[in-house]
Amino acid sequence: MLAKIAALVLLAAAPYLFTLDYAFVYDDHGAIVENPFLREPGSLVQVLSLNTMRDPSVVDGQRPVLLLSCLADAALWGLNPRGWHATNVILHAASVLVGFFLFRRLTGRDSTAWAVMALYACHPLLIEAVQVPSFREDLLMGLLGFAALLAGTTTGRGQKAGTILFPLLLAAALLSKESAVAVVPLLVVIYLLVPPVRPGRPVWLLRLGLGLAVTLAGVAMIASGRPLQAVGGAWNGRSLLWPDQVWTAPWLFASYIGKMILPWPLSVDYVVDPVSFGSLRFMIGMAVAVAVLVIVIRGWRSCPLVSLGLAWMVIVFVPVSNLVPLLNPFADRYAYGMLPGGCLLVADVCTRRGRAGHAVLAMLCCLYLALTAFRLPDWKNDEILWRATLATTPQSARAHTWVGLVEKHAGHMKVAEARFREAMRLNPHDPSAAVNLAVLVGQGGDLPQAEQLLRDVLERFPENQPARQNLEVVEELKSR
Repeated sequence: MLAKIAALVLLAAAPYLFTLDYAFVYDDHGAIVENPFLREPGSLVQVLSLNTMRDPSVVDGQRPVLLLSCLADAALWGLNPRGWHATNVILHAASVLVGFFLFRRLTGRDSTAWAVMALYACHPLLIEAVQVPSFREDLLMGLLGFAALLAGTTTGRGQKAGTILFPLLLAAALLSKESAVAVVPLLVVIYLLVPPVRPGRPVWLLRLGLGLAVTLAGVAMIASGRPLQAVGGAWNGRSLLWPDQVWTAPWLFASYIGKMILPWPLSVDYVVDPVSFGSLRFMIGMAVAVAVLVIVIRGWRSCPLVSLGLAWMVIVFVPVSNLVPLLNPFADRYAYGMLPGGCLLVADVCTRRGRAGHAVLAMLCCLYLALTAFRLPDWKNDEILWRATLATTPQSARAHTWVGLVEKHAGHMKVAEARFREAMRLNPHDPSAAVNLAVLVGQGGDLPQAEQLLRDVLERFPENQPARQNLEVVEELKSR
């Protein structure tokens, strides 16, 4: 047993030990480097009292458990990315270990549980969540979600402790990321498909009742202080609008399955074109969804673990399906909670096929480790990351903006201007490229053009603080 645990820890941590010195990238700048809340004296009290959930000015304020981990890292490491990356790796390894004990209980077989977590530990689709400290909420939700399900499936002498721990761990998972709403439906399906882990009727009814109450209370608290993702705000040019998100959801589900099977190429900024009803992509997505539903129903008794794996993917997909529109419709990190279901499906099928099945598992692990090793260097710094993103997603306005900033820093002003203008063309609903272009031309001496760009941004986005602050700078310079 110790050898199996050590091997899982090694698979989960080893690829990332070579990336601890990588720089902060992407959302790390706003959520960590430039976030004053992490360095304010009263921040811990604000988080513990849950006041941040009602304060939209606090980045990720609706996720107090995430903020607690960030405050701890800020106190321990300051702005040294090595410590932040190390925390993420530790959380990922812990998630893999707790997942192993959960699937050991669900499958009743050490070999299957180990195969599930071995595939999971080294899968390249998880790189984004593990490598980027500002996306830590997915790691916390995965770890605490696994732990909640482990408590919820406790029977025998430990079932009283499990009943007490389940709602507490579920609450912590919800306060890490809202996608933890999937935990209670997952537990229902587990009780139906794996009867040995279902306690007596009074106990499982109590657990599900407590879980439902905690979930409803958590969602109410999260929604009370700020909009849910892209609901109610100005359109950012990326989120899916009604009714596009309904027709696009099946295609997104099929896309996640495709990325789970062959995670290449990967991108930090996917651009999702809306799917229309009756289109080819809609029909492909619906065909995949129907096939999954048929297999789940038909395998309910004969292949319960196959049904559980597929049902797991569907249930965890729902919170990120964009039925509630997300600011970013599709992201690798969203698969952190879905992937265990896919790994369970593959592991159960392969471990029942003797040596041939184990050989397939070994080849898959080697393939995923190789792809992980090949992909990880893209995260070394912003320049490498966003140039790699442009290579796979040339229609990404966000990537053009970031590469424009890199070119500007290198002194290539004309190239930077071209990047900013291309970003504005690709997504005129995102003001960041226009603000950066205004700064560029203003620093070049063209204050009238800078002023016009900033006023245009404020006309469309009156609350945009970078545009307002830079306009004040322009007016001050003009007054001189």
